[in-house]
Amino acid sequence: MNQTTANSRVLLVLGMHRSGTSLLASVLKDHGVPMGRELLGPSKGNPHGHYEDRAILEFHERILARVRAETGRVFDNGSMVADPEAIELLPEEVEEGARLVEERRKPGLWGWKDPRTCLFLNFWREQVGGFRSIIIYRHPLEVYFSFLRRGNNYDQLVYPEQLIRAYGVYNRELLELHDGDPGRHLVLNANMVFQDSACFARELQGFIGMQFSEETIARRFHRKDFHGLAVSESLHRMFAAAFPEEAGVFEALQERAAQPFPLTPSTEEDASVRQWEKSIVALGKELPREARQSLFGVVEFAASRMNWRELREVREAIAADLRRMLAWDRQEHERVVAGWMAQKKIIDALEERNKAIRDNWDAHSRKAQEVWKELTKVGKSWEKQRDLLNEWHEKIKEQDAALEQQQKRIQELEAELAAAQSDRSSNPPEAMQ
Repeated sequence: MNQTTANSRVLLVLGMHRSGTSLLASVLKDHGVPMGRELLGPSKGNPHGHYEDRAILEFHERILARVRAETGRVFDNGSMVADPEAIELLPEEVEEGARLVEERRKPGLWGWKDPRTCLFLNFWREQVGGFRSIIIYRHPLEVYFSFLRRGNNYDQLVYPEQLIRAYGVYNRELLELHDGDPGRHLVLNANMVFQDSACFARELQGFIGMQFSEETIARRFHRKDFHGLAVSESLHRMFAAAFPEEAGVFEALQERAAQPFPLTPSTEEDASVRQWEKSIVALGKELPREARQSLFGVVEFAASRMNWRELREVREAIAADLRRMLAWDRQEHERVVAGWMAQKKIIDALEERNKAIRDNWDAHSRKAQEVWKELTKVGKSWEKQRDLLNEWHEKIKEQDAALEQQQKRIQELEAELAAAQSDRSSNPPEAMQ
């Protein structure tokens, strides 16, 4: 073991999405704890930054994309694991994880934050050789409404059970981690930051062994971006009727937290909420597990009624986003129609051009056929003329042969005449002697 490894202490920020992990990571970074090499910047849902190590985040996302089926739901960013899954890493993924750790390992305290780490705890324990963690949590209803407040993911209104089940998966992993070695893992409720920031600083200081400034924490906390939700005892019991396992997980976190989330006493609720509680709890006892989640609509309505001022911003944001989405859809529809009309004009022009080409081709084809007919006629006439020429040629050859015979005969006659004349010259007639 080298000196760097021996002096290295790993601290992880762990929690379900929308549970305050970004806030906690920013506080640690402000107090000198390195939280990654390249941190993910701000977004609409996290305007002050995610404080997630981009390489580790992308490492988790690639593995989850490989092992999980795509749901097609906007709010499911690939990490809304509704059922516990044994994730087996490939050899090359194990090598990449080891490399990521070695690239970040340094003397002293260092770590990272990514909620998806909760799904890979055993793997990272093997890679870093053990770690300490701060586990931060919120009530599942707070997480649910925080996701809604983030915007552009309103299909979770149709599938709330997936998000609530994911809350249970993440935090059950964290409970098991904590109970395996309670001294190495601190459980904090996120609402402690704005309820008692001095206590928050003391808990961090006692656990990590370094000074934390209450003023620095206060500067990091942005109340308008971190909304607490009033959850009463009755509302929690109603939630437990719909999702008893996940309510049990929250209660287990409460037992282990340095300062539990304060449930509002039922006496401060209006009578209608308490009446709903009786009906929902009674139904929850009668319905099977999968049917109980249908009660969540009433729980959601009761939560909205109790927190109507706090959630008015959520309702207004939903309405504004839906209006923007409808306006965008209308603009996109108009853009697509305009593009289609432009394409149609091009297609019509091409059709006209193709028609002209076809007509021209047909005309050339007809002309070619006519020319072929003429050539055929000429060919036949040429054949006749050739035959006639051959006949004339034969006749000329015959006449040449006859002429040649006549020339030979003339030559013979001339030779005979010449011979006769020679005889007369040498032998004159007797009368002339």
